Amino acid sequence: MRDHNGLFFLFFHFYAFFFIEIQNIVTRDLMCRDVCTHNKVYTDEDRKKIIAESYNEKNSVYGEAIRLHFNLCCRIGEIKALNWSDIDFDHRTLYIHAEMVEKAVEGKIQAVRVEHTKSKKESGNRLVELNDAAYKVLKSRYQKHPFDEYVFMYDGKPLTTDEYNKVLKRICKRAKVRYFSSHKIRFWAVTKMAENHMTMEEIKRAAGHSDIKMTEHYIRHCKSSAVKMNLD
Repeated sequence: MRDHNGLFFLFFHFYAFFFIEIQNIVTRDLMCRDVCTHNKVYTDEDRKKIIAESYNEKNSVYGEAIRLHFNLCCRIGEIKALNWSDIDFDHRTLYIHAEMVEKAVEGKIQAVRVEHTKSKKESGNRLVELNDAAYKVLKSRYQKHPFDEYVFMYDGKPLTTDEYNKVLKRICKRAKVRYFSSHKIRFWAVTKMAENHMTMEEIKRAAGHSDIKMTEHYIRHCKSSAVKMNLD
């Protein structure tokens, strides 16, 4: 019994000492290394090289889709779901309000257009102004395929994400650019808007995000190697 009491006495004094020392730490002086994320997204130079190389892609429809993607802030599913009624060439705008998803239909996986974006909220719908490059891609597609069900179709079917990424990877290899999946094109667009000093609310609306935290997640940056944590 004495031994147990002695151990308890030592443990109590050790704990009290440790707790007091912890209390004496000034939290405002704690340092934390920030995560550098700028190298996890396409750069402006990468984008230029990819767009230039996309004109040499044998699968031209995917090359065109990639060029459009790099001139919009949208998801790959929204690109695949575009149809001609979504485009107003006179006012040079594009209405994004749907996406293409894969669903099991009669035991087979098929592409199905659903009338909502990924957020499934009306806030995810947005009217996008087309820059010259985006307008050129869409106008060219319309002149060649005005009666297609979707803006981008290959062999009479909607584009697939797997093939899209295969083509993008092939283009990146030829352009000598580090490959990221098609989803990272969206990261580039959001980051670019932030660099152009758009407010977080403006970027959120343009990206069709339902949560500002998601918008913040998409911004790729590299702050100083160490930042102070204001914990007090």
